[in-house]
Amino acid sequence: MFVHGLDDKVVPPDQSRRMVSALRQNGVRALLVEIEGESHGFRKATSLVRSLEAELAFYGSIFGFDPGGDLSRAKADLVDAETPAGATWR
Repeated sequence: MFVHGLDDKVVPPDQSRRMVSALRQNGVRALLVEIEGESHGFRKATSLVRSLEAELAFYGSIFGFDPGGDLSRAKADLVDAETPAGATWR
């Protein structure tokens, strides 16, 4: 799982995209959550909550448990983890 701020100048978002693509091409399920308005290290509470919820939902999907609660945004992020290799990134 990768969570990346789209305004990151230290580590360009394309690096995470390439790593996720390589994992998927090798049959590894990988999730990339890109967060607008964040750079290297998140500052907004909403970004921190989103990344933690996505992480919990991703772990649940991998290890077979339902974390409960309203994780609707995180579950929408998980759709990206199902995207086949060679996906078009936004």
